[in-house]
Amino acid sequence: MPSGEPNKPVKEELTIAPGADPREAAAALATLRDEGTVREIMNRLAPPDAALIIAHAPDSEAQTRLIWSLAKPQRAAVVDHLAPVTVAALIQNRERRNRRLLGDLSAEHFAEILAFCGPKQRYYWMSLANSFADVGANLLVLLLPPEEVAEALLTVPEFRRKLYRLRAFLPGGFEEYPPVDDPALRAVLTRLGQYDADRYHEVIELAVEMVEGARPFDATDPSQPAEPVLLPTIPELPPLVPGEAPPVAETPAANPLLPIPVPATTDLLLRKVASLLPPARRRTLEQEMERAFRDEVIAAGGSVAEKDIARVAARLQAYLRLGLHGVSEEPEQIAAIVAQVPLRQILERGGVALEQLRQIALRLRPFEAVLDARQRDLMQALTHLQPAVEPETGAAALLVPAADRRRRPETIPVSEIHEHLGAVSTWVAITRALGLRALTEKLAAAPNGSQAVLAALAVSLLSYGGWDPRALESGALRAFRDRHFDRSQGRWLPGTEERVRQAVREWTAQARLEPATRPRVIGMVLAAFARLEEFLRERKRISWDQFAPGRRPSRRRRMVSLEAVEEETAEEEAGE
Repeated sequence: MPSGEPNKPVKEELTIAPGADPREAAAALATLRDEGTVREIMNRLAPPDAALIIAHAPDSEAQTRLIWSLAKPQRAAVVDHLAPVTVAALIQNRERRNRRLLGDLSAEHFAEILAFCGPKQRYYWMSLANSFADVGANLLVLLLPPEEVAEALLTVPEFRRKLYRLRAFLPGGFEEYPPVDDPALRAVLTRLGQYDADRYHEVIELAVEMVEGARPFDATDPSQPAEPVLLPTIPELPPLVPGEAPPVAETPAANPLLPIPVPATTDLLLRKVASLLPPARRRTLEQEMERAFRDEVIAAGGSVAEKDIARVAARLQAYLRLGLHGVSEEPEQIAAIVAQVPLRQILERGGVALEQLRQIALRLRPFEAVLDARQRDLMQALTHLQPAVEPETGAAALLVPAADRRRRPETIPVSEIHEHLGAVSTWVAITRALGLRALTEKLAAAPNGSQAVLAALAVSLLSYGGWDPRALESGALRAFRDRHFDRSQGRWLPGTEERVRQAVREWTAQARLEPATRPRVIGMVLAAFARLEEFLRERKRISWDQFAPGRRPSRRRRMVSLEAVEEETAEEEAGE
């Protein structure tokens, strides 16, 4: 290069050879920094080839960059060659930028997206198509069957409340806009009225007929599950019976059932199992997972947003782990089962395992008045199951509301749920023995309200020789502290805990509690009594209401201490 001549940037050149792997082409385009080069290449491609490359781009951000590098006519042609659900995922995951793709979407593709969705998700798409000014997007709602539009609108509470006022509204009359406050709902109804007043009235009349029962409709929200049904008996977990081997796929499926990638599992055990399967079985397993994944997405309402897809993937992983319950966790043994048993059978078995927990929780529902806030949260989580996975281990778990509502829901492993259910069942047995019909308002609202009653039972047994509701008064707690607690040492006086243990043991016998339940009852009372000691050590002004929220130890520490007390009590009773 001659001296003094400025350095000129070298223009990047890339061409897509015919028959090239679309994944490699998409990855190469993603590395290009020059937007002009990307535009030049993408606009040179035939629409089917451009669509194939966009569909195989690494992520939605790369897909967005590629699709907006296309000129308007070319972009509309390419969108027509993308699978509708791929377009849906692209729009949902980059909504602010990509919603305008709805203006390039054909009515047929839009109808296919809605066919994949439940009524609430259909309304999402209708409102999104009318959230900006684009005639092509705004007209989509007019191209849908009136029944589908009415059913989707009925998922909006304000629409249902004001249905008869909307029936009286005359498009083009004295009122400029329909009488609703929700901007999204107003936009949809305004478009209907502006473009086709007759269609507006037809949709409203259909909605009225549906509400009044003349026509069936389903306005359920999959994110809010229907009320669970109490079965006559708790279902038994079916065995994994090897039958005919699932059909073998000789070649990979050319057209995936759901043309969006199933998220890779985070479960190292399942990854290891998959690696041990023969290649042909591994391919059929992938196809089975695609089918199950598609069905689960549809059942959840049809949203293909990344967060919803991740939730569905976690739910399937939980079903799979639970379906393999009873099988050794050795990868080789699991692989031997998976090689012979269809995936759907394993997933259904996992669903039965969760239904068992739900049915136990439903049988405890009549005793809700004696449950504290944390126990009610657990029962709610079990009656409206939200399967998930433990982030660290990949084990099946359930989402339970956090005690602090400002925090995200907690994941509790299903392996621990049985322990929690056992504790709630035992607590119900204790309240029945005490004749307790309901907790006080403050104790019921506290996450540890039941702990206050258990500690008060110990106080009552030493103070009154049996259960007396007066033990739940703050005066009784202060008197007990003065008599049995060493303030200078911050602990119970010598022999106090042993006297409580003996008193509780005698009370369980007098109350005629089931012998198998007694060790757990003793353990729960002693654990609450130990927590009371910590409370008295830290507080000068005391009451049961202050004790109930308490300091919640870690789940691990709480379970270990309770198990230790139960084992010790069981050994002592065996000796007697």
